[in-house]
Amino acid sequence: MLDKFIQHFPPSKVVDVKTDLLSRYQDTAPTILLELWKNYGLGKYGNGIIEIINPVDFEPLLWTWLGKLAPNYIPFAISAFGDLFYYRKLTETDEDVCVLNIQTRSIETLVWSAESFFNEYLTESDNKKIILDELIFLQAFAKFGALNNGDIYTYAPFFAAGGSASLENLNVGNCLVYHDILLQFYGIASWEENKVYMNPSREDMQALNLLIDWSQERHFYKPYLLHDLELTGEFSAWEDMDAWFHTVVEGRVPDKFLHFASDGTGGA
Repeated sequence: MLDKFIQHFPPSKVVDVKTDLLSRYQDTAPTILLELWKNYGLGKYGNGIIEIINPVDFEPLLWTWLGKLAPNYIPFAISAFGDLFYYRKLTETDEDVCVLNIQTRSIETLVWSAESFFNEYLTESDNKKIILDELIFLQAFAKFGALNNGDIYTYAPFFAAGGSASLENLNVGNCLVYHDILLQFYGIASWEENKVYMNPSREDMQALNLLIDWSQERHFYKPYLLHDLELTGEFSAWEDMDAWFHTVVEGRVPDKFLHFASDGTGGA
């Protein structure tokens, strides 16, 4: 299943995955990611142009960037420059893969299945150049050498501080530390500091599921917009949902889960 990915990005510095990690994500991670973990391991691929990461290490960072707890998202890879790739389980049948560009603070949905991401999207020449910054990666690799697991090529200054994508601005640093520095610069507080209600009761979760199911049936949320649900304790929605909520599910969903966006666009 991974032949094409491995052909383009052969393992260059990998370690075996522990059984507890496989068990933890057995029911939530896509099959192709589990296969990659089991058969090849975590670490650098393609001389470090991409690294398959332990999601446990990066989940708090992803949630902080997004401003919400997202248990159905799995961060699984970083680029050589720290951009974060994550898998989203949207519904029972729908999924996608997104990338968070940490320099521009932008998120892009890349492809609609994990298998397509590994064996089609990443192996296309144009995508290597654009998403993985292949050209400057080759320059950085020639200058600094191979990266250790957990390290990336870091821009200093970073883009928001006036930096640019040039070899002169690059150095080597730890990815987690670099993310933390960027988050502090942007003034983004830890997701733990922003959490509203992190231990919902069973009844609360049933109420949330009712609201989600009801809105999906009426197409208020397309599957690819399900990431707008903020399970940290708020439910982002369009203003015109206020009317049907009060007539259909009033009293069945706790107020702490509800927030109707003033701009009518929903959550991020």
